[in-house]
Amino acid sequence: MMSVALMWGPRPAAEALQIFEASVETEPHLGQRLDRAIFLAMGDRIEEARALAQAAEHQLREFGGERMADIHVADLERIAGDHRVEAQRLRMFCDDARKRDVRAALSTYASMLGRALCAAGEFNEVEGLAAEGREYGDEDDPITQALWRQATALVQSHRGNHAEAERLCREAVVRTRWRPRHQPSSATP
Repeated sequence: MMSVALMWGPRPAAEALQIFEASVETEPHLGQRLDRAIFLAMGDRIEEARALAQAAEHQLREFGGERMADIHVADLERIAGDHRVEAQRLRMFCDDARKRDVRAALSTYASMLGRALCAAGEFNEVEGLAAEGREYGDEDDPITQALWRQATALVQSHRGNHAEAERLCREAVVRTRWRPRHQPSSATP
């Protein structure tokens, strides 16, 4: 979980990579190698990141775990700006999630696929993907709730419906704001 916090947090990529590498074992497991590839990509070391991810994915195939690599490779390619490959990898993950009826993962990654397709200039199937995110996403999952709105907003903007796109974007931002679960009581003893 620390790697996720470092990836999504405010630290510069080089600092996040340094903290990550200090926390992993001498011989990192395959998931940690994929995480490291993301940190390398974030530091603009794209080819090194791709090589590391490819080697880890090759080993994962031996154990039937290549879908795990799809998400990491999609992130890596998003960072690299290759949205077609990002979408291809997310599609493979989503197809597998549909086949296995893993709706929680599908809600998030279908919406991510929609955003990747928009970034690649392909808008045809995005609304359906965002609808999966909306239908399957838990109302208390801020990331999924923001992602399907973002994907839908991109489609609306592409169609020229800018007011609707802005409304959806504002909702997405509100969904991702941190809110404490339990507000302290304002009553004094």
